[in-house]
Amino acid sequence: MPNAILDKITANETQTAYDLYSFDIFDTLITRTTATPRGIFAIMQDVLLKDEKYKNIPDFIKKNFYDLRLQYEMHLRDMMRRNYEKEDIDFDFIYDQFAENYTLPEEDKNALKQLELDTEYKNILPINKNIDRVKELINTGARVVLISDMYHSEKTIRSFLCKCDDIFENIPIYVSSAYGKAKGTKGLFKIVQEAENVDCSKWLHSGDNVKADINPARDLGIRAQHYKYIALEEYERQTIKKYETNSFIQLAVGASKNARLFTPDMTPQKKLGCSFAACLYVGYIEWLLDEAQRQGIKRLYFLARDGYLLQKMFDIIAKARGVDIETKYIYGSREAWRLPAISEVGIQSIIEINQNNNFTLSDLAESLHIDEQQLLHFLPKKYQLTNIKFSSSELKEIAHILNTNADLKRLLTSNTEKERELIKAYFKQEILVSDNNWAIVDLQGSGFTISCLKMILGDSNIKSFYMRFNGLKSPYEKNFYSWFSNRNYTHLFTEIFARALHGGTLGYKYLNNKIVPILDDAEGDALAKWGFEAFALGINAFSKFYANSSAINKDIIISDVKLYSSYFDYTKNCRNADFANILGSIPYSLKQAYTDSEAVIKKYKTKELLIQFLKGEPTNSSLENLSYARCSNNARKVWKLKKEYKSLRKFIINIDTNRKERKAELCILGKKISFSKLLWGNK
Repeated sequence: MPNAILDKITANETQTAYDLYSFDIFDTLITRTTATPRGIFAIMQDVLLKDEKYKNIPDFIKKNFYDLRLQYEMHLRDMMRRNYEKEDIDFDFIYDQFAENYTLPEEDKNALKQLELDTEYKNILPINKNIDRVKELINTGARVVLISDMYHSEKTIRSFLCKCDDIFENIPIYVSSAYGKAKGTKGLFKIVQEAENVDCSKWLHSGDNVKADINPARDLGIRAQHYKYIALEEYERQTIKKYETNSFIQLAVGASKNARLFTPDMTPQKKLGCSFAACLYVGYIEWLLDEAQRQGIKRLYFLARDGYLLQKMFDIIAKARGVDIETKYIYGSREAWRLPAISEVGIQSIIEINQNNNFTLSDLAESLHIDEQQLLHFLPKKYQLTNIKFSSSELKEIAHILNTNADLKRLLTSNTEKERELIKAYFKQEILVSDNNWAIVDLQGSGFTISCLKMILGDSNIKSFYMRFNGLKSPYEKNFYSWFSNRNYTHLFTEIFARALHGGTLGYKYLNNKIVPILDDAEGDALAKWGFEAFALGINAFSKFYANSSAINKDIIISDVKLYSSYFDYTKNCRNADFANILGSIPYSLKQAYTDSEAVIKKYKTKELLIQFLKGEPTNSSLENLSYARCSNNARKVWKLKKEYKSLRKFIINIDTNRKERKAELCILGKKISFSKLLWGNK
């Protein structure tokens, strides 16, 4: 939580009775729903492009409004300072000059002015902690004034303030546009001093801007208190720098900023939830809201566990927007749905979809839910080795052999018959299937698991929504709808934040005449200790602020994948240790005894990297830069050596030649000596 308005004030100072208390306004007493003040122009640009009310305004202005409005204001202010020694300009002057330049009739000029005033007003939020300070001073009889560097008039600014609290109805407001003097040059402070007839040493000013509020006031002998308004995070700054004209991104990042500003006890986990993770998924939620309404969907079933936080975000945002879609959380998984469909999909599909780079006989038996000794009877002798990791080609051959074995297929079909019936009964119990106006919501996948479910239920028309779908749509994979399908994004990055304290669904059972899921609780304790509840509260805080701002601006909200893409790019390239440690420490293991080596982003030890360097082994990490950032300084030094020399032997002595690049180097103990000229001459 940001500091209170009294920043670094000594006991004696807080007891001092000042003759005058002044406050900055924007980002001290009130703020906006957008990430930056200029976000208001981004919203306006979208309104101009979509609302028929502005059809007579030239397309050039509508399509470029953000830049035109911003640059015209800056140009006019600069011209007035240079030619007339006037330090600020007013709202009417900006639009008078703008309209004259673009030959806009009075009606269109006034429409633009009113749109800006309405957009600002709608998107104003109170900073109640500081407003309470103003009320406290007023109630004790203190003299309070407000001071702002702003092109808006005193009347307009008062309307913004009174939207938040009636206390501002009669408080004097000094605004730079009315006097042509700014705080930053001390001119506006001098005007206030004269008007209020106050000794600067008996005056206390509070504001968020060091250059405009703190330094000029102190230069005049005014006591100044700095309110540390919330700063954008590094990934937010980078994203806004690229997409400042994007109203969706402005409102999403603005919701993150305001969640941090107004939410108490902002732990690292809560901050990760409200500021980073929520922004990854909000574009998907927006698309889901729009697509479900477009297709006439009335009921959405969010699939465990990935759907746990997604459902909460959806419900908060949908309610604020007045969207009447019922949601429910249902339990299911690959583990629970794939093998019971073996009679339809075949053994080979089950094995191939489950395989990984470390598949052993034990893994194979586990994927088929049979004992290793049973499986041995169906395998050739050359594959009856319990501790050997199969290669991809070997596993492919094994899958083919087992797929053609009728006895094994009958055994597996028999073994899973009970599971099939439980799945059918569970869906009959939980899902209203009287019409086709429902769909399952998942995060990402190939569609194979949902296809298995469709086969078990005998219904190929079940609709499914994915954030990212990476499969091919066969007959049983129709009615799959994806927000985007870019394979450049690692599945780990998408899934790591979509968690729940309960474990994965292993299957189903009857309990008290009801079918309930059988859950694997392997990760629950580790996630709880990490701080999952605070993380979920952060997601919730973001959702409430975004729900409010998107409802206010619902006519222009359109989902955009650029926000997700920008955050992914940041994560891929980031070497910020604080960010790496909080993100990287998230438990991502199915083992009961969680250790740091099982975190989503491994923290390598110096000894471990030295051994890899000695053996010439690569350092494998899904997000290499973040793993690097988590290491100690000594470990980083070894990592750099590994990256440059690959192995200790190549560091000690190595010869590297490349005829095409005309490169020849001798490396001895890390020192490289070129002998290119010796081999290929000066050319």
